[in-house]
Amino acid sequence: MEIKLAMLIMGSVLIILGLIKNMVPVKFNESIFGKIEGDAKNFAAAMRTNIGSMLIGIGVILFMNRNALDTNESKTLVFSIGVALSIFLLSIVLAYFRKFTKDIPIPPLVILGSLIVIAFISSI
Repeated sequence: MEIKLAMLIMGSVLIILGLIKNMVPVKFNESIFGKIEGDAKNFAAAMRTNIGSMLIGIGVILFMNRNALDTNESKTLVFSIGVALSIFLLSIVLAYFRKFTKDIPIPPLVILGSLIVIAFISSI
């Protein structure tokens, strides 16, 4: 895959995902964890918006630099973000094995897994 296209796709997906996490954090959390009661609902929503904002930031970096960097610099940036997304996905999977969640949520596996594949294939 051409590196500029990869940056466009990855940046757009991360921005959209981050916006959704910021616009409806309680609903987003409930779709993963079920009903959250009391103060925990607000704490979880605050963390979800923080994660969403980080994803928006990474998406903006990719989106805005897709035409600013030369090919090798773009490949290095995309590879680095692929590593960062791999660590993020690993933390989601490990939450299950550490008994913090009852199951591994499928949407992050699919979305982050796809972005990781795009990152590593396009940066070759």
